[in-house]
Amino acid sequence: MENIGTIRLQTKRLLLRPLTTEDAQQMFDHWASNPKVTKHLSWKPYQTAKGVENNLSEYQKNYIDPDYFSWGIEEQKLNNSLVLSQRALLIKQPKQPKLAIVSAKIGGTTAMPAKLCQK
Repeated sequence: MENIGTIRLQTKRLLLRPLTTEDAQQMFDHWASNPKVTKHLSWKPYQTAKGVENNLSEYQKNYIDPDYFSWGIEEQKLNNSLVLSQRALLIKQPKQPKLAIVSAKIGGTTAMPAKLCQK
C-alpha cells in the first residue's frame, strides 16, 4: 500500500483536514495551553497563540511528505469548530516493520497518550 499523506477526509459527523496557521487560536484556547491536556505529550503547554502558530507553520512544510499525517478534526455539529488534532508519525527502518506513533489532543482536560502501532 502506498501512503498518500494528510488528505481531507469527511464523514457526516467529522471533517479531518490539514492544520493551518489559522487554527492557532482555537488550538491554544481548547488544549495547547492546558497543562492537563499536554501532561502526557512530548511538549509543554504553549504560552501564546503565536507559539502555536509558529509550530503550525512548521507542520505545513511537512504536508508534502506522503508519510506525514497530521489532521485537525472538526465536528460538523459544532459549527466546524476544531475539537481535536491527531498525528501519526511513521518510523522507517530498513528491513523492519513500519512503526507509527499515534497521538491525539482533545480540548478540555482530556488527553490521549501516544500509542505505538506496528504493521
